[in-house]
Amino acid sequence: MFGRIMNSFGGAALGLILFFSSFGILYWNEGRPDFSKFAQTAVIISAQDFSLNANLQGKLVAAEGKITTDEKIGDNYLKPGKYLAFERKAEMYAWIESKDSNTTEAKYSYNKAWVINPKDSTHFKITAGHFNPPMQIRENSDRINTAKLGAYSLNINDITLPQFVAVDMLDRNVVVVGRVSNHDYLYLGRSPSNPQIGDIKISYKVVESGKNATVFGKLAGGAIIAYPIQGGTTLYRIFHDSPKDAIATMHSEFVFSLWGLRVMGFLMMWAGFFMILNPISAILGIVPFARDISQWILQVITFFFAVIFTVVTVLVSTIAHNIILLFLVALLGIGSLVMYLKTRVGKKTN
Repeated sequence: MFGRIMNSFGGAALGLILFFSSFGILYWNEGRPDFSKFAQTAVIISAQDFSLNANLQGKLVAAEGKITTDEKIGDNYLKPGKYLAFERKAEMYAWIESKDSNTTEAKYSYNKAWVINPKDSTHFKITAGHFNPPMQIRENSDRINTAKLGAYSLNINDITLPQFVAVDMLDRNVVVVGRVSNHDYLYLGRSPSNPQIGDIKISYKVVESGKNATVFGKLAGGAIIAYPIQGGTTLYRIFHDSPKDAIATMHSEFVFSLWGLRVMGFLMMWAGFFMILNPISAILGIVPFARDISQWILQVITFFFAVIFTVVTVLVSTIAHNIILLFLVALLGIGSLVMYLKTRVGKKTN
């Protein structure tokens, strides 16, 4: 019982961090730019002949054309190809440790699973019979340096790429000598149907060249480079879509992330608030049934206040990040103050 109370105070310290961090996340989130609003101002051009766009130097453009490159990239397992970039995923069949802390004495269990980062088994509570060998192959990624969009050069190392697509893991794309492969992965082990500890499977995703695309960025001579937006952020991105569809995608991404971070900020605030007050429940837990009832009450109360604090923080942050709104609110506040003072003076005169 005493240990539970002490742990609750430790959790309260973590709750303070979560609670105050949530305000920072919510404030930062409301000030992020919606790239689609800037993209709507871009001049749509053809990338086939940059001499036709000389008057647009330094402007934000949405250039349409085909992306090509002479560079090839690959690694020990992916055959070199004219990809803009690739990502390698490697998983190892390994032991995983699970801890059950709901009992008086912690219990440990061990299972086999495919994992990206297998745990060092020397740190297991029970090491006997649960050995994980070192993982010899890890995740990897690479990009080419430059590519062309029609007549314009692109810096692939700086640009935001479109969605990666899975590579068909057959011998035309990967090195399969002495290994088992199928459409989904390259298997480094004896049998995919009977995996053993230490077996590894590899898969790849790539961004292919040779496709029609729209690139948003700043026109700079014979190149398209990053266009500065605000606060150090830039717009420099490839889409395998028309400019109109690309703008719609950017707006959807912004709305999704905006609400996602709002929900995350709320959950952090709620969890932090609950953890701060949880020692009360731990102390009341001395009385039978009081702990469960007090925790339920704390969850309801902290949920209610977390909703209020989140809504107020979002509104204040939105105003603080918008100069016009901030000016209007300040003007409204000054006007209200003047009216209040006039009313007070009028009452005293009467």
